[in-house]
Amino acid sequence: MMSDEEAMEAWVEANECIPASDHWGFFSMDESPVGIGGFTWFPTKQDMLQFFWEIIPPAMANESLSKVRSLCRNCRAHVRRHELGETSMEQLVEELNQSLKGATQIQWVGTFREMIAGRTLFCQILRAKFHAYRAESPVDAEHEMIDEDSSPRLLKRYGTPVDDADLEEFMDFLGEWGL
Repeated sequence: MMSDEEAMEAWVEANECIPASDHWGFFSMDESPVGIGGFTWFPTKQDMLQFFWEIIPPAMANESLSKVRSLCRNCRAHVRRHELGETSMEQLVEELNQSLKGATQIQWVGTFREMIAGRTLFCQILRAKFHAYRAESPVDAEHEMIDEDSSPRLLKRYGTPVDDADLEEFMDFLGEWGL
């Protein structure tokens, strides 16, 4: 098992991954009063699943060694059930969030392709915030108000897929999101 320092270094390294369309990733927020979050990207789904049980528990749990080992075992069991097809990705995230309560919470999991063009509410909201932020009209300052309760009109207007020409700026936007 990794030390907390090694796990945090591995997490920082994973955060520096520049995603391709088929890369898998997740967005998580720590549960500190400050609530810092961010995206972490991986070349494969398997790399991400391994990260869930091997890196997150020692990096996020300010607990005793026995507690961290227990968290690693629990998270590994959740991932294993998912790998065997016994749970969906949504169920896996729910189980991981239960185990990691008080440390971090995963809010989204998917591919970069889904982030730039997918129909999930989380992706639409982030794209809407990105597009609205880039708009020049003062009226378009509504981007500050875009969230899961936003009108379908607002999400339809701004939640459109990200064009290839805007991908680099969108990746920069995602890199700052949650910080």
